[in-house]
Amino acid sequence: MTGAAAGLAAAFNTPLGGIVFAVEELTKTHISYFKTALFTAVIIAGLTAQGFLGPYLYLGYPDMRNLSGMIYFAVILVAIVCGLLGSSVSAFMLILIRCKKAFKKNYQHYIYIIACALIIVLLGIFVSQSVFGSGKELMTKVLFSNEKYSAWHIAVLRIIGPVLSFTTGAAGGIFAPSLSAGAGIGSLLAGWFHLSRR
Repeated sequence: MTGAAAGLAAAFNTPLGGIVFAVEELTKTHISYFKTALFTAVIIAGLTAQGFLGPYLYLGYPDMRNLSGMIYFAVILVAIVCGLLGSSVSAFMLILIRCKKAFKKNYQHYIYIIACALIIVLLGIFVSQSVFGSGKELMTKVLFSNEKYSAWHIAVLRIIGPVLSFTTGAAGGIFAPSLSAGAGIGSLLAGWFHLSRR
């Protein structure tokens, strides 16, 4: 767990994120047994990453010059919408996980995993491949290209994909997919209100 927290802290340049991740994952174990090793590893990982790579952001440095003051209203709107959707999606995921606990046979778990995989694959084939992966391509496109707006189904897929993959128990993580879901929602709202970086 300490290694995972240190890796997350270094990869995303977020020492606090590494600590929060570890605290979330260690809820079944008293964190006081691990806090010294945890904090030490996160600090060392963060300093090592800074030493090799310098100050950096996971998504780079978007151009923030010459922004209108009206952008703050858009930020507040996106924050409210993403917060409400995020809490609703989390509650739905908890419901799915509780329903899975009722499975008594292994084959029921296998059926659930296969069904989720099929849904994701079919969505990727027939709707959009944006349902696959962490969504970093979407975030990079919105931040660093002239394609600032995305279709409504992109935001929906960026929510459905992580919900299905995470509840199977086989997901590699939820942090980057959550960021990309927020990016999809933000770009969708920007398109609806015809917002631009100016």
